[in-house]
Amino acid sequence: MKHRERSGHDRRAGVLPGAASPDYGLLTSVATVPSRRAAAAVRVLLESRGIRSSIAFAQFTGNAGEPRWDILVFSDQASSAYAVLTEQLGT
Repeated sequence: MKHRERSGHDRRAGVLPGAASPDYGLLTSVATVPSRRAAAAVRVLLESRGIRSSIAFAQFTGNAGEPRWDILVFSDQASSAYAVLTEQLGT
C-alpha cells in the first residue's frame, strides 16, 4: 500500500512519485496503490473506521507505465484517513 502525506511525498511510507494529481472536486486522494485489489483492501480498512471512500483509476505511471489507483475521501475526512493509514503502516 502506498500512502500519500498531505504535505508531500513520504518515502518511508512508499509513496509513488508521479504525475500531477487530477482534480477530484470535493474528494482528496489519500493513497495510491498498484492494484484494484489493494484499493479494495484500503477501502475496507477506511470504512471499518467510519470513513467513506471511493476508488479512481489514477493513470499509468511508475516503471513501464504500470496502472495505479487512487483512494479518495471527502476533504473533511482526509486527516482521519491519513491517521488510519499511518497507524496501519506503523510509520
